[in-house]
Amino acid sequence: MRISKHWVATFCCVVVLAGAARAAELKLGVPFPEDTRELKAVGKAIAEIASATNGQLKIALSSFRPNEEGLAKKIFDGELDGGLVMGKGLADLDRDALAYAIPFTFKSYEQVDYVRRDLDAVILRKLSAGPYEALGVVESGFAYVMSSQAVASPDDLRNRKIWVPAEGGFSECVLRLNLTPVVLPLTGVRKGLRDGTVDTIIASPAVAIYARWHREIKKVLDVPFVYTYGIWIVRDDTLKKLPADAWRTVRERLSRSCKELSTFNRDDNDKGRGVLVTWGREFVAPDAIMQKQWELWAEEVWQHLVEKQKPTVEIEGKLKERLRAFDRERN
Repeated sequence: MRISKHWVATFCCVVVLAGAARAAELKLGVPFPEDTRELKAVGKAIAEIASATNGQLKIALSSFRPNEEGLAKKIFDGELDGGLVMGKGLADLDRDALAYAIPFTFKSYEQVDYVRRDLDAVILRKLSAGPYEALGVVESGFAYVMSSQAVASPDDLRNRKIWVPAEGGFSECVLRLNLTPVVLPLTGVRKGLRDGTVDTIIASPAVAIYARWHREIKKVLDVPFVYTYGIWIVRDDTLKKLPADAWRTVRERLSRSCKELSTFNRDDNDKGRGVLVTWGREFVAPDAIMQKQWELWAEEVWQHLVEKQKPTVEIEGKLKERLRAFDRERN
């Protein structure tokens, strides 16, 4: 089975589709390495754009390491015209861009799909009112608590050393819950798991397998900790330089690619979960005590979100109403 490499690639590549001598130019960045379905899907969209615009639009596609801050920064600074922003870059983009990424918010993909069906368009319109056009949301999947030690009870988790990629919003969240975050760079996680610097990670199945973190993992708490995703954006000042027909083509093709990328990622994570089970990793269902603690932690996270992380009143209200509506329909 092939597990997607896109969150942990360590290199950068550039693909250029040449147009006519006076072609308009668009520079985009994505967190996908070479030879993955994800990069190929984006490349296909770009080829369609080139064909539809008769070569009058030249697109340079740069690939970055996953979670690399350089991608978002290059867009914000104008070095790139757009791209797929993830992780910390979402917080820097707009507080509502992180609305789906509040820990403990979602319990299932069915719930995610129900909420996003109505809320995606609202969030994308909100983001598009600023200096960027937001084209779509790309799912990267649920991240779970995975550990070399027991995770069955709240006390188990309080005794764990949980890896976080950097100080900031996520590490503050872990601290607020009276848990212990340990900051390590992405490249140091495997060593940290082996030498005991950390004993717990929060990751999707696909990431854990490709990064080989699963070798030190024995237990997975079988309830989603956080939903992860990215948002395609393009700078408005760039769009103003493009012919209207060309921009409509870019919007249509890249928006379509968001759905394809999301399907790939969900499929990879579903397969990754099955692989972990086959390899003997135990998925531990939360008992009644843990379920209650999970609910208390969820309330605490929302209460203590700092301004930069907390969605606006409008988006928070719509999100919580959709969650309540989902529960009403299922009960």
